[in-house]
Amino acid sequence: MASVRKMINQMLTQQKAHYLEMLDRQTDTFNRFVKVILDSTNERLDSMNRNIQEIKDSIHYTQREVDEIKATVSKFSGDPNTLENNMKILCDSLVTLDSKADYLESQSKRNNLIFEGIEESAQESWADTEGKVRTLISEKLKLDARAMPIERAHRSGKPENRADNKHPIIVKFLNYKDKELILKRRKELKKTAPGVYINEDFSEAVRQKRRDLMPKLREAWNRGDIAYLRYDPAQ
Repeated sequence: MASVRKMINQMLTQQKAHYLEMLDRQTDTFNRFVKVILDSTNERLDSMNRNIQEIKDSIHYTQREVDEIKATVSKFSGDPNTLENNMKILCDSLVTLDSKADYLESQSKRNNLIFEGIEESAQESWADTEGKVRTLISEKLKLDARAMPIERAHRSGKPENRADNKHPIIVKFLNYKDKELILKRRKELKKTAPGVYINEDFSEAVRQKRRDLMPKLREAWNRGDIAYLRYDPAQ
């Protein structure tokens, strides 16, 4: 009987040790999972705070420009020459303000890319959209999408505006280098995902300038020259 009792105690001790080991492993796994979630959440919150601060700075900057224009207008007099000169100053100020506003918009889109041609599902959520982008990056561009933090990814336009259910996806990456890496690999889509395109997200003013320059670009291509359009924020 003593030997049986001893054997049972040994078995219970072994089972207890085994259960404690399993519990420790589960606890460690849970803690690591929570850490990943918290790190991701903190990263997104930090990014949101940066974006909010950028918007505040832009508003303050624009307000100063508006105040300067108001000050210029208040100096108008009845003298024709003075009025003409003041009008010129006002027009120059408006052009400068418009250029700076366009620059601020372009800067806010600096980490953006537009993905076109990706199938769209009914009732697609933002998480679904982001998942499709990550799948494309991983499977078609052969890049590690898990290492590329995405601030947000959403479809543009209203569903009724497109019959093919492939609204463009605007993706804002946390890191500019990730965007550049994807742009360098996008030519692979011609072989791996025909019909899917990745382009930069420019302001309307920049897009119009690019449309205006396309004829000259095509002329250069026809001559056999190496030519491409490059965004210059100083212009």
